[in-house]
Amino acid sequence: MLLFQAQGLHVRYPGQEDFLLEAAGFSIDTGSRVGVIGKNGCGKSTLFHLVRGNLSPEKGTLYRKEPLAVGYLPQDPAGTWPNEAPGSAEEYVWQAKPGLHRL
Repeated sequence: MLLFQAQGLHVRYPGQEDFLLEAAGFSIDTGSRVGVIGKNGCGKSTLFHLVRGNLSPEKGTLYRKEPLAVGYLPQDPAGTWPNEAPGSAEEYVWQAKPGLHRL
């Protein structure tokens, strides 16, 4: 079953002349596990923002099966810890999604 699909995405940030993502497309199906790798500044975090619904493309279409839960560990989790000092990335994930052990 299709969970997420992106077609013909064009994304650039304010003040940028060139697109960060140009004519990008991909799909994610039920049971998929997705990893994203690439050089700094190539658009990895931007892809996650699109999937999570925090960013809209300038052009292209997005399909999200609702409700869609997406786990995401920010690059800099500062300020995301409720009333306590930050720990490890693992501690952050377990605190945010304690049911992950079932995966």
